[in-house]
Amino acid sequence: MHWSTGEVSRRLQSLPVGADMGVVIAISIFLLIMMRLMLAVSNRMTYIMKARIDRQLELRKNFKDSFRATNGYSWDMVLVFEVTTATTKLTELQETNSMKRILDALADGGVETKLFYNVQRKLVYCKLRCDYNRFKAEAERIAYKLKLDSLTVGNCLSLGKPDVWAPIKFPEPSPGSKGYAPTEFIYAPFSSDSTFQWLYETHGVGHTLFQGVDRLKLLFSILQAKKFNEGCNLDIKRLVYDRCLQDYFCLHDMVELTTIEEKILRACQMPWNLDVDLIRNYFGEKIGFYFLFLSHYATWTFGAAFLG
Repeated sequence: MHWSTGEVSRRLQSLPVGADMGVVIAISIFLLIMMRLMLAVSNRMTYIMKARIDRQLELRKNFKDSFRATNGYSWDMVLVFEVTTATTKLTELQETNSMKRILDALADGGVETKLFYNVQRKLVYCKLRCDYNRFKAEAERIAYKLKLDSLTVGNCLSLGKPDVWAPIKFPEPSPGSKGYAPTEFIYAPFSSDSTFQWLYETHGVGHTLFQGVDRLKLLFSILQAKKFNEGCNLDIKRLVYDRCLQDYFCLHDMVELTTIEEKILRACQMPWNLDVDLIRNYFGEKIGFYFLFLSHYATWTFGAAFLG
């Protein structure tokens, strides 16, 4: 059936008065119900996530780990070796960079290891970690930059230091301003000098100076450092390319990961409220920039999407 333009106009005019308003009200009620449903789903997801965090904390509490109790963290990385037999044909590079030689190099660099088979007993997984003092030594050697605590730096500058600098007074922020404070996002090379230790920002329950992403960067630096720098002199990517290693990967901290999921994976999470710093501090700067772009993009297309 084909209707002409005039027929359509007559049928629309024949609708009861206020029908269009009724349609708008019905759509509004439907949208309110959907928003209420999404809010209920979001609250349920938050409850489930918090229960997962509590469960991970309970598992960690029941697992006795003296290393974690001392350093505030545990294993950070895994190397994967292939199990070889007497009949396995090895290249010259594989014979030179045997599992024993790599493990000896790790021990010389101050890296703690733990080995175990996979289920099929065809691969050997080697977990890696370094203690807190080893990371401190490497951070000082490469002048690794750490974020300074904003409040501590502000107090230090406002008090001044005799014969060094006069007290510095910062202007009060104007009402309604959303800019950064003058002492925020200041980084400085790490120093083991006790007079500077209190200036760095601490993280986690153990108030450690190094987050997971910092420890991984320092661990890679230790693996690649030369012997005269007390490193392991191991090029991990080259070893994988030469088939001396099957693979390598980083390990998750389940408590930190679940905490991020609880704050990010919400049904009613607005893109402009996304905690990008939380993502960057766990996954690194590249992943943080990716989510920052997504947040910015989704925010500016929100109006068009709503109208559409």
